[in-house]
Amino acid sequence: MLEMEACLSRRDSPRLARVLRDEGVSPSTLTQLNLLVCKRLSSADFGPVGVVLKSLEILVDNRDLHETLVGLGITHQVLSWFQTLRKLLATSASPKGSAQTLLVERFYDFLLLLSRSCLPGLERSLTLMELLHTLLESQLLFNVRLEAARTFNSILDSLGRDERKHVQSERMLLQMMPTVASTIRTIGDYELQVSLSEALCRMIPREERVQRVNEWFSCSDIAGAFCLITSADFETDCRRFLNFVNRGQGNYRRVWTFPCMGAFLESTELFGPKDDKLDEFWVDFNFGSQCVSFFVDLPQGFLWGSLHLLKEEVSRYQLELQQDEGGEAQVILTVLLKSPITHLDSKGSRVQLRFKPELLGELEAAAAKVFPGEEGHKDASERAWASPLPTRPPARRYRKKTCSRTLKVLPLSSPSSDDQDLAATTPSSKWASDLFDQHACATPLKVSGESAPESPLQGKNAGRGWIFS
Repeated sequence: MLEMEACLSRRDSPRLARVLRDEGVSPSTLTQLNLLVCKRLSSADFGPVGVVLKSLEILVDNRDLHETLVGLGITHQVLSWFQTLRKLLATSASPKGSAQTLLVERFYDFLLLLSRSCLPGLERSLTLMELLHTLLESQLLFNVRLEAARTFNSILDSLGRDERKHVQSERMLLQMMPTVASTIRTIGDYELQVSLSEALCRMIPREERVQRVNEWFSCSDIAGAFCLITSADFETDCRRFLNFVNRGQGNYRRVWTFPCMGAFLESTELFGPKDDKLDEFWVDFNFGSQCVSFFVDLPQGFLWGSLHLLKEEVSRYQLELQQDEGGEAQVILTVLLKSPITHLDSKGSRVQLRFKPELLGELEAAAAKVFPGEEGHKDASERAWASPLPTRPPARRYRKKTCSRTLKVLPLSSPSSDDQDLAATTPSSKWASDLFDQHACATPLKVSGESAPESPLQGKNAGRGWIFS
C-alpha cells in the first residue's frame, strides 16, 4: 500500500501498473486500491484518481489481466468511483476546474475501453445506465453531459450484432428512453440535442422505431418527424427534425436557430458545411449552455468543424442594422472575444454573423438570453455595446478532426435491420414530412457561435458524418 501511495504522489501510472501486476491482481489488491481512491475523492484530490485509471488502462491491455480484473468486478468498482465523482460535481458550489473535467474524461475513456471488450451483458448495461444518468443530470456542466452522451453512443456503435441486440432488449435502458426524448426539448443545447436523438436511434432497431416512437413523444407530429431521420443523411435529417421540434415550442424553446447570410473571423469569411442536402447555413443560440454555435466547412477534409461563442469568453457584443454595398439591409451580430481564436490559418478576436433584416427582433431576444447584459438595443440608430453578465463557466465542447476513439459513420439502424426506410409506412410520417416542407425555409429560432482554445473535454463528434470518438 505504501508503494501504491508513492506512485500516486509521483503521478506515475506505469509504475503503479507494474506494482499492481507484480503484487498480483487480487481482491486484496483492489481493496487497497479502492481505499486509496475513495480517500482522494473525499478530499477532492482528483489527480491521483486519474493516475489509478491510467494504470488500469495499462493493465487491461494485457488480455489475461483484463479477464482477471473483469472477473474481480473492476467494472462495478470503477462505476462506484464515477458515481461518487458525479455527485461531487453535481452538488459542489465551487467552480468546476480542469482537474475535474480531465478526470471525467479519463473515466469515459476507461468505461469505453472496458465496454468494447468481452464484458458481461449486465455490466455493460450498468455502464450505459450510468452514462444515461450522467447526461440527464441537470446540475452537471454541459461538456460533461455531452461527453456522456457521446460515450454512450460510441459504446453502442462498437458492439457486435448479438451484443447490440442484448442492449436493445434491456428493460432498464428502454425505460429511460422516454426521459431521453423529453430532454431533447428542454436541454437548451443543439449538440446535446443531436447526441440524444442519436441515442434514441441507436437504442431501437429501425423496424421497431415506428412502434416505439409514440412512447417517446406525446405529439404525433414530432413522433412522425423523428421517423424521417435516416442513417445515410443523419446530420441533415436531424437538423430538420430539431429545427422543427424547437420552433414548435414557440417562445418556450431553449434553442433558437437562424439561417445565416455570412460569417467572418476578422476579415476571413467562414463558410457553412458543403452538403447539397443542407438548405441553410444555420446558427444556434443555445440558452442552456449559453453559447452561440455553428458548423463550418473544413476544406482539407470531409469533416465539419464546430465553432462556439461561449458566454464567459465574450467581452462585448453588438447587434445593428446596416446596409451592404448593394444597398441591401442586413442585421450584423458582432462579438468581441476576450482571447483570440484560430480557425485554419485565421486568427482573431472579432466574429461577425450576418442575418436577414426581418430577424432583428428575434435576434435581439436570443442574444439577450445567451449573453444577458445591458439593455438599450431598442433603436437601430442607438445600438450600444453590451457586456455579458458574469456566470459560472458553461460547458466547453469543441469538435476535432482526429480522435483517439474514431468510429465509423453513424449507422442509425441495427446491424440486424435492413436498409429500407420505414418513414413512409405511417400516416404520421407523411404528415410530418408535409410539415417539414412547410418549415424547411422558415426561420427556426437559433443562433450560432465560435470556439476558443482547446478544452480538456474534446468532442467525440467531428463534423460531417458525425464521427464519434
